[in-house]
Amino acid sequence: MNRSQINKHEALNNIMEKILILRKWATQTESFAKDEYYPLTIRQFNNWNMLQNSEKVREQSAAIKRNANDTLRRYPDLREEIASLISSITLNINKKTSKPEKLTALRQNIHDLKNYIDTLEKYTAAQKAQLVLMQEKHSSQISQLNNIINELKKHRS
Repeated sequence: MNRSQINKHEALNNIMEKILILRKWATQTESFAKDEYYPLTIRQFNNWNMLQNSEKVREQSAAIKRNANDTLRRYPDLREEIASLISSITLNINKKTSKPEKLTALRQNIHDLKNYIDTLEKYTAAQKAQLVLMQEKHSSQISQLNNIINELKKHRS
């Protein structure tokens, strides 16, 4: 086998190892903590390399690496299986979570987003104030440059 074939083989083995992990999590729900990371999209699946997971999960699973989007595109059947496994894991996690826990999580998420919006609004206001100060600071210079440009235009004609 040449180097290209070896690379393709290793990439496919890596994808299959990731799928095996997802299969385990989808079928053995007790082995998967509800706050454990798992990919929610194909792109996240491609970028997944276990560094996102807890140390416990990393110790229990085989080493996996990131893979290229194009590599997985060559295997549409595997893409479908991955999407199905992700949905299954998500469904299992949602079953584990009680309504009060979901409500608490949503409230916390709303609180966090409001804080983020407040921060962005303050940042935007500060930037607007800086812009006004800069415009005031440089308005006389801009006016002088415009006068010079107008003078040059007059001399050209």
